[in-house]
Amino acid sequence: MAGACSCDVSFNNTGVPNCVPAYLVWKKFIVVPLVANDGTDNKILSSDTLNSAFFTALINHADASKRWYPLPNMKNIESTKAENITETFNDQSVIFVAEGVRGINALLVGHGATLAGQLKAARCSQFGVYPIDGNGSLYGYTNNETGALYPIPIDNNTWAPVWQMASDTTVQKIQLTFQFDANLQDEYIAQIVNSDITGINLLSTSGLVDILSTDVSGSVTTIVIDMYNRYGSNFNKLPMEGLVITDFYDVAGGAASKVYDTTSSTALALTSVTESTTIPGRYTLVMTVSQTIGDVIRITPVKTGYDFTAVIANTVTLA
Repeated sequence: MAGACSCDVSFNNTGVPNCVPAYLVWKKFIVVPLVANDGTDNKILSSDTLNSAFFTALINHADASKRWYPLPNMKNIESTKAENITETFNDQSVIFVAEGVRGINALLVGHGATLAGQLKAARCSQFGVYPIDGNGSLYGYTNNETGALYPIPIDNNTWAPVWQMASDTTVQKIQLTFQFDANLQDEYIAQIVNSDITGINLLSTSGLVDILSTDVSGSVTTIVIDMYNRYGSNFNKLPMEGLVITDFYDVAGGAASKVYDTTSSTALALTSVTESTTIPGRYTLVMTVSQTIGDVIRITPVKTGYDFTAVIANTVTLA
């Protein structure tokens, strides 16, 4: 339990140097799994180069268990600490048992039920957060180690995003409440000041947007597909616009301007990719060589800021 006494130290020194960086109000959280699927801990190392390339790569990481998930900026973030747990005896003496648990209450203003549903999924995994303050400084948890900064661990069972509908006097918002892990020790919360981070303002970062797809048609030479995200009108979702031929690959990290025939295990070159001028997000893909009816084609778009997992899974059968 946090706050347990050590037999080795009776008291700690209390001198404070000049110019200690202040801990400011948190404005944003970046959600990060505590442990990746390969068993490694997700963390920032003192040897990492904290620049735009470093953070962009983490936000766009192909491995979802190593990816960073920035939430929208928040308002009215409040951090509360529950009262310490103590035991009182008949002689009115009190013995300390454990520190109270720290909790968070925050508002994601202007966001709706779809995002709230996306956030609820985190409750099923073990994760933590890197808070970002108003100056763009990043906070994490040292675990009383040197050379590493971990996400601050969350009690996932307390993670509660609740959509609040708009009223005559208020806008829609998501109220997010959660508690940090019960064993959290405040003294191990540490800061990477914004001046140590170059080329990027972490307050401006966004999480990936999920892209979905619907097959319109698929012939032996041409595939037509609609791509869109989760948001917008129920029957008219917001389209995924602006893709070009070099955004399509045989496999993520593979060769560009191609799709993949899963039936013949062959990468297929594309002659052209054209977005409709009348139906945004509708793409016509023309293959260089005619294929066989019944072949199953996998389409793999790749673009920074987007997750095309659902598109890749939605294969097209040629007819």
